[in-house]
Amino acid sequence: MTTEPEKTRTDSGPGPRCAVSVYRTAPQRPDAADGTFGLLIAVECLREPCRGLRVELPRATLQRTGSPVRTTVSADNWTVTQEETALVAGPAAGLTAAEPPVESVRLCLDGLGHGTDDPLKLTVTALVGDASSPASTTHHYHVADPSVEVAQIDYFLPDPTAVDRGGKATLTWRRTDPDETGYLLQRHTDQGTTEAYALVSQHLTRNGQKFTYKDQNVLTRNTAFTLTHTKGVDKVRAATLILVRDGDLTVGELTATGIVGLIKKPQSLTQLAVTDKTRFKAAPADGLLTVTLRENKNAPTATVVVDTPDVKDPLAAKLEAPKNRASVQLAVGKGARISFRNTKQSPQIDLVWFPIGLEGGHLVKESE
Repeated sequence: MTTEPEKTRTDSGPGPRCAVSVYRTAPQRPDAADGTFGLLIAVECLREPCRGLRVELPRATLQRTGSPVRTTVSADNWTVTQEETALVAGPAAGLTAAEPPVESVRLCLDGLGHGTDDPLKLTVTALVGDASSPASTTHHYHVADPSVEVAQIDYFLPDPTAVDRGGKATLTWRRTDPDETGYLLQRHTDQGTTEAYALVSQHLTRNGQKFTYKDQNVLTRNTAFTLTHTKGVDKVRAATLILVRDGDLTVGELTATGIVGLIKKPQSLTQLAVTDKTRFKAAPADGLLTVTLRENKNAPTATVVVDTPDVKDPLAAKLEAPKNRASVQLAVGKGARISFRNTKQSPQIDLVWFPIGLEGGHLVKESE
């Protein structure tokens, strides 16, 4: 149950501009009540970032059963509140000042009901610009109900609806005219990038009127999918959204192939006797080094030294263990050399090496 996106009918007043597209979508649940539908509202800010969004709809459309409309918004930390004749999206309470504005927003609405207006009339107002002097730009739309004689895409759904960064999703839908050809899938990320490609047949399966497509692209940003089917002069479209959960860590300039874990399997060396001549070859990766000096009655001492290329002064940590163990943890950069000095009374150490981003990136003694 879709139509082509309606273009802006009016754009009030001078000032900042943003491009707004509205798609009418099929119900996002197969068990949805008859006659319900959804909307995907995409706001691409061309000149200034977006700080809020207000969508005004007829009361009969918003209050079909008295229950809130189901909403999904692509912007992190945004919430959606429902008023009598409007839905308002923006940063969650307490985050307005701290949360940066976004370059694009995709707001999915589901569970809307048919009112008395045909075509459906709605107004989209985007709040844009600096926090100190925000401005609004308003767009008015008439979204027509597709003809019942036109083949429809129904229940265009992702599985799962939210994935971890680097995950994949499967898309399913139903169509009254189960034709396998002429499908075009577009991916729109919340960074404003768009990809479009014809569905690859080996990843597209059909069971009666139900279609399943396993998308082979990993997801790294919140992504809206738009599915278009063209057959002769007949063209229908559906849209859906997948949220991508961010990780707990942001790493810059990380080189990796495929999906990698950050901390790899540690290397453990115990009861290692060290002297002033004990040295390790250049570290194969960045990592963390834990050195523990074992206690004994002779009060051993040792100084561990990390000499990093292009760093003038080596990192040195002295260990003394007359009665109890002494331990230190050091950050080691790739290419650094680890050695010992000031070793007295036959010190023995336990060494644990945690390589970062490199499986099997072990330390190797010079004598090995």
